[in-house]
Amino acid sequence: MLPSRSAPVVTDKTFNPSTPAWSGGTVGTVSATNSPTGWSITAGNSAGDLAISNNGVITFTSQGATDFNGSVAQKSVTLMVQATNTSGLGTGIVNINAYADGSVNAPSGSSAQYPTGLSGYRVRPPWKVAGFDYYVGIPSGTTLSSPTTISNPNVTVSGGEVRCGGNGASVTLNAIDFTGYYIYVPSGGCSSITVTNSNFACSGDRSPSYTFFLDQNNATEVFKYNKINSGDNCGTFPNNVSDPIVCGGNCTFEYNWFYHATERVVDAGIVTLYEWNLIDSPNTQNGAHENYQQFAGGATYTSDVVQFNASYNWLSQYGQESYQFYGNVDHTIIEGPVMAYNTIIALKTSRGNATMTYMVHGSCHVPGSGCTTISGTGVVANNYFDPTGAAYGIFYPRTFTAALGWSSSNNINMVTGRVVTPQ
Repeated sequence: MLPSRSAPVVTDKTFNPSTPAWSGGTVGTVSATNSPTGWSITAGNSAGDLAISNNGVITFTSQGATDFNGSVAQKSVTLMVQATNTSGLGTGIVNINAYADGSVNAPSGSSAQYPTGLSGYRVRPPWKVAGFDYYVGIPSGTTLSSPTTISNPNVTVSGGEVRCGGNGASVTLNAIDFTGYYIYVPSGGCSSITVTNSNFACSGDRSPSYTFFLDQNNATEVFKYNKINSGDNCGTFPNNVSDPIVCGGNCTFEYNWFYHATERVVDAGIVTLYEWNLIDSPNTQNGAHENYQQFAGGATYTSDVVQFNASYNWLSQYGQESYQFYGNVDHTIIEGPVMAYNTIIALKTSRGNATMTYMVHGSCHVPGSGCTTISGTGVVANNYFDPTGAAYGIFYPRTFTAALGWSSSNNINMVTGRVVTPQ
């Protein structure tokens, strides 16, 4: 092969890898004309997080695996790269936006629920989206057992109730089919409970309770890799599963598949981390008021982080909102709430009805009245919306304002590609 008579011309690139990274993990491949024979990173890599091969493949180093460990939602760097051949050199810019989008530790063995659901939009989120780019819920191949097989001195099963009553106990419930059951943590009961790889559903066209999980002990709760079907075969309003999970203390929700919710999805705890979940096809019942997050009110909530979740709404015909940030009744304080990197889709029903009213609701019950105190700064940023089926719009008016303590940036209408700002 004859040597090139021209220096390389590098194509600028943007890559969006997922974190946590691992040593040797591929970031992306840079290209150039005129057959470069070597590549190097000449700027932007002072920490040594990244390497580039002679084929233009950028990878994470062991230091990169440490520094891009998923502890922040988005970590961005800009590199200058250089390609060389016998005729000279060319430089280009590589932007790297690494997202802690949940895909690295997603359950394996199943396809995403909506693998083509983000096709056709003018823009889509640059990260991997739960339920669209990767599957969430119970891992494929999991064998579920009945609650009656639970063998733990801190847990009793009676009728449809699974009671975690061990004073101060830490309990893990894994791979259980809770169809027809609910979990109850009474005052003075377990101080920590983890529920993983499990199924929650109704039987006999009735709900086991108004909830699948009720904490009255301000416990620490972790829900991961579960499927929660709070709509099908659960009766009708007001005897439905109105509040599938009622948190108390420190609550974490990750990789859950919330399906056919007829009213609410999560009642927030004093500390809530709500990420990498799919809220799939809510089916609001007549008379119910649905939202994806609710605050009971009358307390100080010290942390509320809602990020990298996805929702796909096409079924409801009675209107609803998604995430809400106000206390329902008594005066409430929320310290530094974060709603970021979520994908919220509201389509019209098959009959052309709206499926949502406003899509998200800030810290006032109505504009300028019944307002919850935001301590510090509330953040609503980098969320992507399809408001096709929203009757009134994306943001409930005058509830996400700077005067109320909110900061807004880079919220995108996927249909138009434009930034939308709360008013």
